[in-house]
Amino acid sequence: MNSHKIAGIAAICALLLLLLISCTSDPITSDLVNARVAIDTLSIDQFFGFSYQTPAKTGMLSNLFFGNENGYSCPYTLLNFSRFSSDVTYSLLTLQDSSVIAIDSLFVMLYATDSLAIDDAGSYHINYILPQERDSLFREADVTYHNLDTSFVNGKLSQIAASTSMQSDTGLTKPYLRFNLTDAKEIILDAFADTSANLLNRGMVVWRDSPDNEMSNFYSRNGSTLFPRMEVQFRRAVGEDSAWVAIVDTLKKFFYTLHDYSPIFPPPLDEIDTTYLSIGLGKGLNSIFQIQLEDDFIPIGAVIKSAELTLQADSIDFDPNGFMVGIYSIYDTVDSNIHDYFFSESDPYQAKQLELIDASVTGSQVIFDIRSLLQAISLEYHTNYGIKLFGSSLNSPFKTLHLHKEQNDVFLPRLRVTYVEPL
Repeated sequence: MNSHKIAGIAAICALLLLLLISCTSDPITSDLVNARVAIDTLSIDQFFGFSYQTPAKTGMLSNLFFGNENGYSCPYTLLNFSRFSSDVTYSLLTLQDSSVIAIDSLFVMLYATDSLAIDDAGSYHINYILPQERDSLFREADVTYHNLDTSFVNGKLSQIAASTSMQSDTGLTKPYLRFNLTDAKEIILDAFADTSANLLNRGMVVWRDSPDNEMSNFYSRNGSTLFPRMEVQFRRAVGEDSAWVAIVDTLKKFFYTLHDYSPIFPPPLDEIDTTYLSIGLGKGLNSIFQIQLEDDFIPIGAVIKSAELTLQADSIDFDPNGFMVGIYSIYDTVDSNIHDYFFSESDPYQAKQLELIDASVTGSQVIFDIRSLLQAISLEYHTNYGIKLFGSSLNSPFKTLHLHKEQNDVFLPRLRVTYVEPL
């Protein structure tokens, strides 16, 4: 350990003890003088940043989508069902057991996120994807509209296994779609129960008439207890009575989705997407932001009391307030030849995800507390490669946040650091 670290750590231990004793929001005044330490403030305005785009990974969102919004298109939704019932008492294979007398009905249900969705008069359709046609059609954690076999899915859209429209009843607070697949129950259950392969898709595709209509939202398996589900009602023999007559029990089991995904096809990028620090799920936009720090930007042994990084948001396209932004520190050098937007098939910037820093846009600005990050940099525990800005999965995937990076008095990003140092 070099002398810089040793001196810094020793001084920091003493200062931390003082700060713990007087850890309030009140200004540090005479106590600092008596303890022979001083407080100072540093403003930094030397930054560099750019946006980049990768195929959007939107498979883990809390909603499924049908329709158009802000130029984004969601023409269909894919469902991949578990082979086990929600209570793990039955599998699709055990439904073929000799104790099962008959399969009475098979439905697939999706639940709308908005009670007003009952006004949606469109017709929805469903078709099943047999495992022998294409196994492992998608995995929601890594699927994108780039790597999805859309030609195969589009072929299924020409066939209809069942159709329905929005429904509601007094027992449910949300409207829902309920597809009656009873006529195809043998084909579906026989195919989906097949154990000859480990990775069967057990898949279905759902779409809506007039796909250019405004967006309709449904819960995905990640967003609610109202999971998309396959509902199977059946009768099974549970024994015989004294007259040797079979005792029959009627059961209903639910098979939830393991994966579900609505491909989001984004519109072309606007000029503002490539010239600002842009962040948006649906377009796959993230940004890299670098703070230009001197090696000794704070004195040896100084303890950072606060460090606020403020970025200004553009509000032309939509009201950005409430938009959630996260930052991670990246752990590799940024190519010095990169100065502007670029596209990459995979994300080139790996992030140190041990400590997520997040904040919401308020008053058209977003303020990050990066005190711990700067302190680690000052002690040489962390290299200042830069930070990655990205959008929360809770944001609408159909909105893109644009943060200013112009070098002017109004919109200049600012970093204000307050630290305590020994006299």
